[in-house]
Parts: sequence; structure tokens; C-alpha cells
Amino acid sequence: MEDFIAGLHDRLDRGVLTRRRFCETITLAAGFYAVGGAASDAEPAQGFRIIGINHISYACADYRKARDFYASVLGMEAAPHSDNGRQASLMFGPPAGQGGSFLIPRNGRITTNAKARIDHICYTVSNSDEREVRAALTAKGLAPAARDGNLHVYDPFDFEVALAASGSGEDHGAPLKAALVNAISYTCTDVGRTADWYSKIFNLQQIKVREGEVALPFGKPGEQPMGVVAKGVPMPRLMIRTQADRGETAHAAKALVNHIAYMIAGFEKERVRAELKRLGYPNPLQDGEHSFHVVDPNGFDVQISGLQMTALGG
Repeated sequence: MEDFIAGLHDRLDRGVLTRRRFCETITLAAGFYAVGGAASDAEPAQGFRIIGINHISYACADYRKARDFYASVLGMEAAPHSDNGRQASLMFGPPAGQGGSFLIPRNGRITTNAKARIDHICYTVSNSDEREVRAALTAKGLAPAARDGNLHVYDPFDFEVALAASGSGEDHGAPLKAALVNAISYTCTDVGRTADWYSKIFNLQQIKVREGEVALPFGKPGEQPMGVVAKGVPMPRLMIRTQADRGETAHAAKALVNHIAYMIAGFEKERVRAELKRLGYPNPLQDGEHSFHVVDPNGFDVQISGLQMTALGG
């Protein structure tokens, strides 16, 4: 905890972190450490234990533009034989099946009936120096803006992408490369109800960041994200916010994250099916041998998958 706070002070002194964001992050971290002692490595009696992001499904008008942007800017790699002329699976982080994730840009409609949206995604990048991250983005013709302690850019479809430098203190001069999902920003009108649902399904602790914003980290203090050996890489988290809290951006996204697939520990198809039934989903949509789809209270598609599902087939 002391090292974490010292790092925040350094970022505040360098002007990377605003004072307001500094205070909010301290509040979040204090809450995170306060609840950590109650966490257990055992499988939960109810719901599931989330261990990471399996994949992010990203719909747009031309998947090739998105594919090339994320490969060029964030070093994501196309999975072999995954590009079928309509979509591609881009790998990043640890190897597939060992905690790694996929971004799947695909041609598809960008409207939804869900009463919630993913308004941006933040990635932890391998380089630990934010000045070098900014320089790398600028060299690629982007105009990074500093906000809430991270750098923000827009992809070819005006979808907002945030980049958080790793806290490892290593990899100075390393190429810009996505190491992990840092945070998913999910906006809706009823934060409390939504946060309660994700807490119940995935056994996530809720940490109030400020009015209208709740953080749900995917693990307990001191844990390393699955498959990550570098120190200082934070656990992914779901940030649930009110739409009014975030406000309207000048960029109207012409792309849509239409579902997120969450990895859970110990996926066993019939046990997962039975637990979903107990949780109020008697007929979840099965997607292969290692995955089910349900919808959250806002009608947003949530996929629950095991490590065996690598998304290589889309």
C-alpha cells in the first residue's frame, strides 16, 4: 500500500494525475485494501469467481480499420486463421488460455436496445513511463489528452481508448503494447442496481469512488492478474457510472462494444448452467462447450466463459 501511494504522489508531482483524481484513487485503494482480508481463494458458494476478461466484442462498419489501428497502436496480434473477411481476433496480454484476452473487431450494427453502454476501455500498456507513452502516440499521428491520470485517444470510429502506463517501473523505451485490460467504463442510469447484479454474479466487492461511480476490482489486494509476472500491473476492474456523471464527449462513437466475455475459475458446463438457473437464468444461451450468454439488468449481453474458450474461432 505504501509503494502504491508513493507512486501516486510521484504522478501528482509530475502533473500526470489531477488532485481530484489523486484523492479519488486513494479512496478507492483504501476501500480495496479494507475488504481484501475477507476474500478467499476458495470457489464461492454462490455465483462465480471472475479471473479476467476473455474477450471484447467490438462492432463497427469496417473491422479492418479497427484491426489495423489496435495492431499498430497497441501491438495486438491477429490470432492465426481468425480473420475471415468479416472479423478478426486480436490477442494481447498473456497467452490464450493462460489469462490472455482478445479484442474482436467485427462488421456489425452499432445500435442496441440495451439501456447501458461501454463508453470507453482502458488498457494497461507495457511501458511504465507516461511521457514515453505520449511520445509514442504522438508519433503515430494521434493527439493524446490527459484525463483522470491516464492518456486518452480515439480509434478510427471515435471510440474512446484510455491507456494506463504500468506501475512496474520497468520497460522504459519498450514498444507500446497492451498488457491487460485495466478498466471497463460502463455507463447506465441505475448504478446501484447494476453494481449489485455484477457483485452477485461474479462475487465482486463494490468500492464507491464518488457519487454515481462504483469500482468492482476483479481480485483482492496483493494478487497478480492471471498470467502476468510483471510487478505493478493492476487487476482489471469494472467501473459502473451514471451517464450524467461522465457527460457527453465531443466524439460520437461510430462503434459499439456489444458484449464482454468474462473468464471465471473452474468452469464446468453443467455446474455453471445450474448456478445460472439458481440465479434466475433458467435458459442461458450456450455458446460452445465453454460459454453461456445472459443479459444484465440493463439488457447488456454478458458472456460467462472458462479458460478453455480462447475466442480463436470468434
